[in-house]
Amino acid sequence: MMKKLSFFLIFFAFAMQMVYGVAIEIRNASFEEYVLSDGNYTTPDFPWGGVRTTNPIPQWTVTGFAGTYNPTSSVYPGGVPDGSNVIYGHVQSGQVGDAIISQILTSNLQANTRYTLQVAVGHYGSFQGYKIQLLAGGNLLAQDNNTILPTVNTFSTSTTIYETGSSNAYLGQALEIRLISFGVQANFDHVRLNAETTVVPECSSFVLLCIFFLFFIAYRK
Repeated sequence: MMKKLSFFLIFFAFAMQMVYGVAIEIRNASFEEYVLSDGNYTTPDFPWGGVRTTNPIPQWTVTGFAGTYNPTSSVYPGGVPDGSNVIYGHVQSGQVGDAIISQILTSNLQANTRYTLQVAVGHYGSFQGYKIQLLAGGNLLAQDNNTILPTVNTFSTSTTIYETGSSNAYLGQALEIRLISFGVQANFDHVRLNAETTVVPECSSFVLLCIFFLFFIAYRK
């Protein structure tokens, strides 16, 4: 009887720790806000073509040289991961620093949460690498610093994971995603951020539920 009861109490304790998973909103996450013809691209300042605009990637902030791009099937024969467009970061000759594409999200860093950031990284042209970063309040939480090398003219998925405990210096601060291209050039697509939060009931509530469960077992006997 006691072994059986102990088993049920342990199972009950684990069951009470509920895990909630949610996809965090990312605006223009697959870069489809511009409708571009095959092979066309947006550019903040490029003298040899493209759609000149001061807003090359809607909903994202661009530092350096970057834009939205609709690659042809000859560039990515297997297609792109989501939709028609991707983005590019391009470090021009003589430019100092990398191309940075960033977005501050409307969600804040939460306690007891596992964050999983996934981004498709494309190898096109003279691919020289990338960084993908997750931040809170401008503070770096975790990053993928060029750990995957997609085959030429294909995409591979980068995964970055960060877990908070019950306390963290940056709880409540706005989450941010940064996509960084080294040199010429990385492509990015299909940005996703998932949060899995573990909710543990208050001690008093848990004790009351255990007492109720004990009475239930006794009554059944």
